[in-house]
This record gives sequence, C-alpha cells and structure tokens, in this order.
Amino acid sequence: MLTDRNDLAIVSAIVAMAKSLGLKTLAEGVEEAAQAEHLLALGCDEAQGYYFARPEPAEVFARRWLQSACPSHDLGQDVDRQEQGHLGT
Repeated sequence: MLTDRNDLAIVSAIVAMAKSLGLKTLAEGVEEAAQAEHLLALGCDEAQGYYFARPEPAEVFARRWLQSACPSHDLGQDVDRQEQGHLGT
C-alpha cells in the first residue's frame, strides 16, 4: 500500500465504501508503523498484524491481556478448566 499506488487506491476505496455504508474497517497484515499511521489517516477503524503483536496461543493471550483487565479473577484456572471442558464449574 505504501509502495504501490494501485494498492493504495484499493485500500482507500474500501475504507471509503465501508464508511459510506456505515461499516467499520479492519486492516489485516499491518507490519510497520507507517502502514498503521496511513491507515489511521485514511479513516480505518482497526488494524491487526505483526506490528502490534505476534500470534500466540489463546491461553498465553488470556494470561497476558485478560488477567490485567480482571485482576481479581484467575484466568489461568479458567483456561485450564476450559481445556478440560469444565469452564464455570
């Protein structure tokens, strides 16, 4: 998108079309800060990719990100229970 004007035209058109339809946009495969900044300038709502974080197993994500959102709740135990098919027991 940053090096090919045709790619940029396609991304710009998709973001504009989504906005006109009242839809949100999610860019995938963002690997550089410049891409993220340009997408933001185009009005893209969300983005994901290696620039933000590498893929990781669900249990690692839960321990790292969800634990801080729910510090009084032990998500590690829930992940273990879920893997055993006993979530919430």
